[in-house]
Amino acid sequence: MARKKENQIGSAWVATIIILTIIVVMIAAGFVIVFILKKNNTSTQAITAQPASSGQPDIRVSDFDPALANSQKTAILVKHSDSTFDKFIMANTSVNNFIKSLPADDVIISKTPLQ
Repeated sequence: MARKKENQIGSAWVATIIILTIIVVMIAAGFVIVFILKKNNTSTQAITAQPASSGQPDIRVSDFDPALANSQKTAILVKHSDSTFDKFIMANTSVNNFIKSLPADDVIISKTPLQ
């Protein structure tokens, strides 16, 4: 009888060790999935989430006189203090007043007569 009880105790220890080993393996697998694979997946998402860009900034265009012929217009490219760009197209006669009205932090990048 004592031998049978020893076998039962030994079997219980073996079963406990097997269960603990399975738990440790599952925790290790979870660690790999959460911290390693997720890290690789996040970096891939960051790369694919960026829009394709030609290296040129986005420029908003505003034509103040769309009915006027291009030969009577000037395009002014302005960089604002927040680093955004705007291209303003206007009559040649309006250019000087427009430039005077710009905020002090804005920078005129180019002033080009249209053809």
